Amino acid sequence: YTTSGLRRNVTKVNFIYTMEGEELERARLEYETELAYIVSLADSSMSDLEKALWVHDYLIASCEYDESQTVFDAYGLFTQRTGVCQAYSLAYAAVMRELGVETVMVSSKEMNHAWNLVKIGENWYHVDVTWDDPTPNVQGNVEHTFFLLSDEAVGRAEEPHYNYNALQKCTDTTYDGEDFWDTSFSRVYYESKDVAYIHKYQDEMHSIC
Repeated sequence: YTTSGLRRNVTKVNFIYTMEGEELERARLEYETELAYIVSLADSSMSDLEKALWVHDYLIASCEYDESQTVFDAYGLFTQRTGVCQAYSLAYAAVMRELGVETVMVSSKEMNHAWNLVKIGENWYHVDVTWDDPTPNVQGNVEHTFFLLSDEAVGRAEEPHYNYNALQKCTDTTYDGEDFWDTSFSRVYYESKDVAYIHKYQDEMHSIC
C-alpha cells in the first residue's frame, strides 16, 4: 500500500493475487464445498452459543497449527487442515456467518496474533480458536480457555490479549472463569438433550462427564 502525509494515511492499495483463471475457480469451488460441508454437520436447532462452541471444537479437532507459518487463509485451513491464527480466525468467522451468527476477526499487531469476537444475544465475546488448539497437536485435545471471554478476562488471562483493534466492547462476564470451560479436555458431544465431554484432572486422570 501507499501512504502520504504526517499521519501516513493510506492513499492507494495494490492487491496481489496468488491465483487466477482455472486455478482460482477450482480453489473457489473447493472453498465453497468445504464450507458448505462443515455447515451441513451443524445442527440447525442449536442456539447461537451452541453453534459458537460446536464450530470452535470442530476446527480444533479437525485442524492443527501450521508451525511452518505458510498457511494464512480460510481456504488453506479448509483444504489442508492446517494454518496460522489468521487462517483459524477467518475460517471460524466464515462458518459462523453461514450459520447466522455475527462474528468478526480482530488482531493485535503487538501480539502478532488474530482471533475472533462473536455476538451471542446482545453481547460480544472473545473466542481464540488458535490458542485453544494445543501445539504441537494433541489428537482429541480441545481446550476452552479462550472461549466466550470478556475484555476484562482476556486481558488478565495467563496469556493476555492486548492492543487489539476491536470496534465492539465485550463487557458481559457471564462465561468468565466457568469451571466447565476450564476443565473440559475434549470436544463437547451432543446426544439428544445430553452433553458429554472429557473432564481433565490435575493428576492427568480423565473421566467422561
